[in-house]
Amino acid sequence: MRQIKIKYWNKKLKEMSEPMGIALVWETLYGLWGIFEWDDVVKLQWTVLIDRNSKEIFEGDIVSQGEEYVGEVFWANGSFWYSRDNWWPIQDMRGEVTHFDGEAIGDIFNNQEVLK
Repeated sequence: MRQIKIKYWNKKLKEMSEPMGIALVWETLYGLWGIFEWDDVVKLQWTVLIDRNSKEIFEGDIVSQGEEYVGEVFWANGSFWYSRDNWWPIQDMRGEVTHFDGEAIGDIFNNQEVLK
């Protein structure tokens, strides 16, 4: 069974949480940040991928497989993809990794300039 991890972007504090299992969500969001509303955070799911530097890749991360393949990781049509201008699959419809040997180089909240 696939392990589910989520990290959260705090819109008000402009701060990213550490990845966590679902059981820790309430303690972190309310206990550490004092957040009461789900609208205050952006939820980012783990793709199950680990980059070549052993970093977990989440939705909202910016990944690179060379200079021509740089993009934001997102969920669409039942799979994880990354894109800047074109969509490149990270997983197939069953959640199996198609191929990824790149690296996470930032995220869309702190490193938007990388996508320009």
